[in-house]
Amino acid sequence: MLVTPFRPYEIMVGKALPSMIVGLIQATSILLVAQLWFQIPFAGSNFVLYLSLAEFLAASVGIGLFLSSIARNMQQAMIGTLVVMMPSGLTTPLMTMPAALQYLTAVNPLRYAISMTRQIYLEGAGIVQLLPEMLALLMIAAVTLPIAAWMFRNKLA
Repeated sequence: MLVTPFRPYEIMVGKALPSMIVGLIQATSILLVAQLWFQIPFAGSNFVLYLSLAEFLAASVGIGLFLSSIARNMQQAMIGTLVVMMPSGLTTPLMTMPAALQYLTAVNPLRYAISMTRQIYLEGAGIVQLLPEMLALLMIAAVTLPIAAWMFRNKLA
């Protein structure tokens, strides 16, 4: 990549965009299976669901690019992924975690994505009800994406 005529931000977009597209395709596949095969009723709006999903993917890609810029190999990157995934409320409820760990989950995009998906899917929540989570994801993306770009640029230099 060091000999390509692309600027660092173009390389970053080239790394981020495919991840977001794959995430959208995976989410669509999961939603179709949930609705068509398992007959789980969907109470919300597809627009709100995909908007929240896009925010989640942007924040997750920011964290992923940040981790990839500091990890020396794939094993380190996978450990970083586990550290992000475990304290998210995916496997255990947030309220059962120690208080300090609950505060750390405030910067975990997966925490907000799980909460928003449940609210949209089961309760039919709209943008107004999801505003706190959506703003949190936007803030995470606004911080992690520029930091990842800066670290990537410095890594190339």
